[in-house]
Amino acid sequence: TRLQTVDLKGSTFIPSTIIDMLARSQLVEANRLQEKFRRNGKKVDAEVRGALIERMKEGVELEKDQEKVFKDLGELFDGEEGGWKPQKSPYEGVKMEIKYSQQKKGKRSIALGRAYGTADCTAEEAAAWYFEFCSRERMEIDRNAGNLARLEIRKGEGRQNEKLVASVRKFPLFTHNREFVNKLIWRKEEENSVSVAVWPLGDAIDYGGNIGK
Repeated sequence: TRLQTVDLKGSTFIPSTIIDMLARSQLVEANRLQEKFRRNGKKVDAEVRGALIERMKEGVELEKDQEKVFKDLGELFDGEEGGWKPQKSPYEGVKMEIKYSQQKKGKRSIALGRAYGTADCTAEEAAAWYFEFCSRERMEIDRNAGNLARLEIRKGEGRQNEKLVASVRKFPLFTHNREFVNKLIWRKEEENSVSVAVWPLGDAIDYGGNIGK
C-alpha cells in the first residue's frame, strides 16, 4: 500500500500547468511501482476464471428478464433456419454464415451473422474466458490494437451471472469509431453445457473524456 500526501504551500500562486506537471510526475512514479510489484497477469486471470468456473458448474436461477434475452436470441438465430448462406471465414476451423433480413417493407434490410467453432477446453472454461471481458489478457490485447476504451460498469451489488460492459473500437481514418455497450449473461443449461448471451444496450457511458466516437 502506497500513501502519499503533497503540500504545495502557496499553491494559490502556482500556475495550474505547473501543478498538472507535478501531479503527472507523481503518477508516473506510482505506475512504475505498480508495474514493479504487479502479479503475473495470466496467473491472476486463471485464478479469477477458476472461481467463476466453479460458480458456473453450480448454476444460478435466471431472472425473468434474463430468460427473455435467451429466448429472443434463440428465436433470432435459430428460429428460422432458412436464408443462411455460407460466408468465407478468415479463421481455420471456424464455419461462418450470413443472412439478410428485411424488418419492414421499404426499409433497410439487416445482416445477421453466426459462426461455429471448436475450442480445446471445457464449456465452462470457454464461457468464463468470454465473460471476463476486462481480464488482464484481453485488456492488453485491446491496448495493443489501439482501441480507445474497454471497461466494466458496476452498478450496486449486481447479479453474479450478469455484467454490463462497454468498449470503443478504433476504426480507420475517415470513419467514425464504434461504441459497443452490451449486457453479458451466462447460464448453465444441461450437464457440461454453458451459454453466454450478449445483449446490446443503449445506456450512456461516461468514459471520463473525449474519445472521438
